[in-house]
Amino acid sequence: MTVGVFALSRIWESSIISLYRRLPYDPVRDSVPVGMFGTFATILIVPQNSPFKSVPELLRYAKSHPGRMTFGYYSSSSRVPPELLRARAGLDFTGAPYRNITQIMTDLIGGQIQFAFLDSLSAAPALQNKQLTAIAVTSPQRMRQLAGVPAVAEHLPGFDVQGWLGLTAPAGTPDEVVKRMSALVADAVTDQDVRGALERQGMTPQVMSPSVLRTHMVADRARWAEWVKTAGIEPE
Repeated sequence: MTVGVFALSRIWESSIISLYRRLPYDPVRDSVPVGMFGTFATILIVPQNSPFKSVPELLRYAKSHPGRMTFGYYSSSSRVPPELLRARAGLDFTGAPYRNITQIMTDLIGGQIQFAFLDSLSAAPALQNKQLTAIAVTSPQRMRQLAGVPAVAEHLPGFDVQGWLGLTAPAGTPDEVVKRMSALVADAVTDQDVRGALERQGMTPQVMSPSVLRTHMVADRARWAEWVKTAGIEPE
């Protein structure tokens, strides 16, 4: 056995099926779940000098100024949280596509766009330098690392857009190999140092057995299909 037969699986496995019309593989059919490392949310970011210090303030302005607000996104999956926010709140604002996160943060700081949803690791330097401000997270509850930042769900009940990071193996991998690797993943995630490292990356550590991860993968696939449809994003 070599490490190369295993693959890290994350948000794209669930989202990519809904965002692309044709794929040469199926993540659920063609892989065997091994274990979960954790889930991760995205952060609703605004410029430091933004007049919007909370989700209600942002929503009130967007409602009273239809078409005046612009958000940035750098991929189809990163477009889902703001489009879902727009759809759920019945608002009208515009998305601006970017090639990368750095360009989004530059324009946020410069005031060319009003907000964006970014992963915590990418946003961390600008947040630490107080150039940008986090006003909400997309997990159903607050993140322990950002306890003072409310969840979008506190204002829009049921709002929950998260990705996950886990380990899978190719279909047909022997059961004994999967069990051994699953135990190693579980041991790692429960290790205090590893958990701390995962949390510093913006993740919420979580242990899942292969069978539970399989159920999660199937359910997550259905969730992403619903989110993409609700957001009005056409598959490429």
